Formats: sequence, structure tokens, C-alpha cells
Amino acid sequence: GRATLERLVLDLRFAARGLRRDFGFSATIVGTLALAIGAGTAIFSVVAVSLKNERGDEPEEVVIARTTVDLFSTLGVEPPLGRLYDEREATSGEQLLVISHELWQRRFQGDREAIGRMVHLDLRGFEIIGVLPQGLGYPYEADAWRALTPEEMEDDDREAQVVARLADGASLITANAEVETVAARLAEARPETHTNLGASIQPFRTTVVRDVRVALFALLGAVGIVLLIACVNTASLLLTRAARRGREVAIRTALGAGRKRVLSLHLTESLLLAVTGGILGIGLGRWILASMLAVSPDIPRLESVSLDGRVILVMAAVSAVAGVLFGVGPALHAASTPPDRLIRDGSRNTTLGGQKMRVQSGLVATEVALSTVLVFLGLLLTSTFRSALTFDRGFASDELVSVTIDPMHPPDGPDERRAYFADIVDRVERLGGVRAAALSSHDVLEPRGFRVPVAVEGRPVPVPTPEAYVNIASGDFFATAGITLLEGDGFSESGGVVGDAELVVNERFAAAHLTDPATRIGARLSLDWLEGHVVGVVRDVEILPGESAPPKVYVSMKRVTVPAMALAVRMTGDPSALIPEIEREVRAVSPDVLLEDVKIVQAEIRSSVAPQRFNMLLVSSFAGLALLLAAVGIYGVTALSVATRRSEIGIRRALGASDDRVAREIFRRVLALSGAGLAAGLVASAFGGRLVGSLLVGVSPNEPKLIAAVIGVLALTAFVACVVPVARALRIDPRETLG
Repeated sequence: GRATLERLVLDLRFAARGLRRDFGFSATIVGTLALAIGAGTAIFSVVAVSLKNERGDEPEEVVIARTTVDLFSTLGVEPPLGRLYDEREATSGEQLLVISHELWQRRFQGDREAIGRMVHLDLRGFEIIGVLPQGLGYPYEADAWRALTPEEMEDDDREAQVVARLADGASLITANAEVETVAARLAEARPETHTNLGASIQPFRTTVVRDVRVALFALLGAVGIVLLIACVNTASLLLTRAARRGREVAIRTALGAGRKRVLSLHLTESLLLAVTGGILGIGLGRWILASMLAVSPDIPRLESVSLDGRVILVMAAVSAVAGVLFGVGPALHAASTPPDRLIRDGSRNTTLGGQKMRVQSGLVATEVALSTVLVFLGLLLTSTFRSALTFDRGFASDELVSVTIDPMHPPDGPDERRAYFADIVDRVERLGGVRAAALSSHDVLEPRGFRVPVAVEGRPVPVPTPEAYVNIASGDFFATAGITLLEGDGFSESGGVVGDAELVVNERFAAAHLTDPATRIGARLSLDWLEGHVVGVVRDVEILPGESAPPKVYVSMKRVTVPAMALAVRMTGDPSALIPEIEREVRAVSPDVLLEDVKIVQAEIRSSVAPQRFNMLLVSSFAGLALLLAAVGIYGVTALSVATRRSEIGIRRALGASDDRVAREIFRRVLALSGAGLAAGLVASAFGGRLVGSLLVGVSPNEPKLIAAVIGVLALTAFVACVVPVARALRIDPRETLG
């Protein structure tokens, strides 16, 4: 009733006054909780879930998804603008299109009059009838959706995906078993097409989150460790404070305050600290979340991430529970201390006692162990990022631009195509700052090409028939891209003759199919639709460490042409400044050309390692926070040890102990405490390294240098944390302690 409320108000006032008097202690705990809860708020928000096109009406490549009409109802999606296509329209084959919110903004500037507009896809006209909600890009980050025609429904398209909603009460395991049964029946009924093909179900969330799932949960685990460290640190600090306030509690008890009253006061103080830290943490979480989104890579549904009510409720609950947990230990300690002993010992009694001191030391060792795990993961992901960024990819990526040229009305004959692309290359090479330009069927960052069966003349064809990837290129492609020629020569002016094309193979192809170095040059190959002889061997092009280059054969475009080609341009200076001029020269030859994948290659490489950079930044930040909290814990237990042993240290110094000996004694205790936590942390780190194995690129979690670095970082942290307490110990005057 009213009495309870009045008592609560009095307890809050008393707790606030006490915390205000001990401002340094209060600020440390509130800051610790705010940092941990802020980080947790941001990560939980992520895991829980431009307008005008500068090119105007120029052609743009978009991803089109073909769907059945019930896809959107299954997903529970309704268009905020326009409508969806129905079964009748799909059956009759009407050319209707539903577009994404992002495409609507990008191409139509959010104009509601876009409904009813006609657009052309592969020279076919489609009417826009609806716009889907923001953030929906399923499947394959689609830009638009159209209905599957009856003819397409009959195709055996193995890239099709099935989306289903489980019936009420149905489990994923049961549904998966039923799907496997259907797949087995299809394999039995259609052995020529379905043998060795299976089917399985996975949650839709898993499909959407894709390969960032491991990274997100690794970050969630890192935040969990930081929260745990914060809890341990706060409990340790409150235990120390309880020891310092022993005489005060004893006097209150002697004056009639019951055990329940003492518990209430301590819990109120702890809750006040937790709530304050929680409020500041949620505010800090907004800033951390904004910073994360600013540097984040392509995380699915990232645009829908926000600090919503669910996250705030969760973190509020965490703060409240933390407050209770923090207060229980110190409160029980205070309430169980015999008041007569504390009063008799007087103000000199600031010790926790042997058992309680061991408890606090154990808490600090736990902090060190948890910090070790985060430091290990942070250094591991930092090594991964450096490896991915500096990896030798087999070509010179600096000052290189790639543009895929796809004319909507390509020339018909091969000679006309060669003349068309030669004109483009000639125009681009005349631009100031351009050093060289060349063509290939696949840009340099595409490690594959046209897949074809391959046979070496004079050798039996293995079963199954080996395959290689074919890339059609101009004669100066290797020099322009910076791909080193290892053996033989490049293409001649003619590229060979009909029926005997000149071929250049990569290292992987040579190692797999041309094992005798003496006969590589001149070896004849049959590539399904092409025959020729090898004139040279070039370096493998590998985009990421651990992803070996496939066997590849380069064919001169003098022998083979395709409608679309990738233009590689090497220039001097800033590549971005010349891109508009390159596009202008290409459009001067063909105004309706589709320019796709305009890339500054070095920037594209940096973008490709953005996930590693994102993981490194976040985990390293959490590791730094964990080290800070561990340092606070080590400092606290060392300072308390020095304070409780003040008389002992004074006597030892009076008996002749040198400063070095006193310092070594304190450092030895800190080393033992930190060493125990470090050893436990290294064992846990071995398991952590395995869990994040899929995030690693070109680095092993068992590298001795990495482990040595972790030990060095933790040792330095422990040393810095106890410098001040050691300095205080060396300033103890033996006369004061003996007096």
C-alpha cells in the first residue's frame, strides 16, 4: 500500500544519495552497463530482422522473377500501390508486371502514375500493375515479378523454388519427410531426369539471411560475451563496495534494521544502477546501430532494421534482471555479516575475507577468459580481412575499369560484331588517360565462363568427361588486364585458322590436362564446338583466397564472337573520372546499348571483402570493450588486495623489502589470476574458431603467431591495469601502518 510506496521512495532517495557520493564507482558501473547494453541493443536489432536514376530512360539490367499467382498470398504480401496478377491473367499469358518498391523509386521517382505504364523487357512489352512493399526482394533480389505461363509451368526448371506455409500444428521435420517421399517417387517415375535428385525444406528466414547467418550469430555471441563480462564486472565491483560499507551495515543492523531491510536497500541501489545504465545503453544503441548500418555490407532486409519496441522491451528486461542479480550477492553478504565483529574491528576492516576474496578473484579470471575469446576472434577476423584484401588475384587490379557492353540490337554476322567492338575499343583508347583497352566475353572478376566438355587429342576421354570454362578475348586482353603469360605466346593477329584456333590455357587447366610441360605448347584440344591448339599458358585468376580457379581456356575473338562483351580499360589516375567518357563513347557507336556491371575493379575488390571488414570492425570493437572491462576488473581486485594488505605491506617494507620485491609480489598475483583466465580463454577460443570457420578466408585459427598475439594483448592489459595499485603500494609509509 501507501507505506510500501513511501518506503520505496525513501530507498530510492537513499540509494541516489549514496551513489552520488561515490560518483566514480557509480559512473564506472553505469558506463559498463551502458556500453554492453548499447552494443546488445544494436546487434539484437539487426538479428531480429537514392531516388532519381542519373541515367534517365537509358536501358537497365533488372532481375525478373517468374512466379505462380499464389506466391504473394503465401508470403502474406499485399501491394501498397496497384494490384497483383490473377490466375486468369496468368493462364491467358497477359504481359503484366509487378515491380519492387526500390525499382519504382529508382526508375519512376515514386510516381503513382507508373501504374499502367508500359516497359520493355528483352524487347517484349509489359504493363506495370502493382508495386510491392519496400524490402521485398525474394527470390534472388528480384526487381520485378511476372506470372509463369502455362508453357513455362511444363518446363523441368531445376532452379525453381517452392515456397509453402506449414499447416497449423505441422512440424518442419514431418513436412521434410513428406517432401523427401515425393522426391523419391519422382526419381522412380522419371529416372532419366530425377535420379540422384532429392528435396528438402528449410525455414524461409534461413533462405533470406543466406550466408550472413553465421556472421550475425557470431556477432550476437560476441555481444552476449560482452554482456556477461559487464555482469561479472558489476558483480565484482558491488562486492567490493559491500566490503567497504561493512561498518555502515553493521551499525544499521545494530540499530534495529532487519535482514530484509538491508537486502531491500542494496537491491534498490543495484536496480537504480541497472536502470540508469539500461536507459543510457538504449540511447547509445541507437548511435551504434546507425554506425553499423553506415559501414555494413549487403545484409538481407537491412533497410527494415530499426530500434523497435520489441528490442527495447528485451533490453529493459535484461537491465532489470541484471539489477537483481547484481544486488543479490553483495546484499546477502552485507546482511549475513555479524555486526559485532565489524563494529569491534572498526574502520580498518575492509577485507572481504579469504573465501569472498577468492570469489572475486574467480569473477575477474572469468572476465579475462571471456575477453580472451573476443580478442582471439577479433584478431582472427582482422587477419581474415587483411588476407582477403591483399590476396594476389593473378592480375593487376589497380587503375582498371570493366564495363559489360550488351547491345539491344547486336550486329548479325561475326565480322560485323568484330567491327562493332573494334570501333568501341578504338574510340575508348583515344580518350586522354587511357593506356589500353581490350575485350573478353567475361570480365576479369568473373572466374568462370562458358562451360564445355574438353578432350586432349591423342588421349582417351575419361568418364565422366572433364569440363573447362571458355573465355573469348581479344589479343591484348592479357596485357591490359595484367595477367602474366607463363609459357609460350599470346594470340597472333589472326587467332589461328578455321578448325584450328589458337588457345591459351590457365595454370589449372595445364596441371589437370597437360601434365607434361614439354608437350603443352602445341597440344590440340577439342572443346565441344571448337578445336584448336595451345599457344600459351597464363596465370590463374582467383578472386578470393580458398576459391581455386577452374580450368579455363581463352579463345581469340578473331575465331569466335558473341553478342555481348566485357570492355577492360586500364588508365592513368582516378578511374571514376573517365567512366562517363567511356560510356559516352560506347553510346556514340550504339545509343540503345545496355551498359551493365560498370566496375572500378579495385573498388569492386574492396567491396567484395566488405563482409570480412564488417565482421572485423564489430568483433574487434567488442574485443576492445571486453579488454576495457577486464582491465577495470583486474584493477579493482588488485586495488582491493593492496588496500586490505596495507598493514602487511608496511611491515614488509619496514623489515627491508625493496620496492622491486613488493612490486614483483603484486604482479605475480595478478599474473597468476590473469594466467588462469587466459588459459581457460584459449581453450574456449579453439572452439570459437571452429564455429566461425565459414567466415575465415586464408587464415587458420591454429596459427602460433595469432595465439602469441592474444597472449601479448592480454598480458599488456593486465600489466597496465595493475600499474596504479602497485604505485599506491610503493607509496605506503611503514611508519603510518605501524603507528
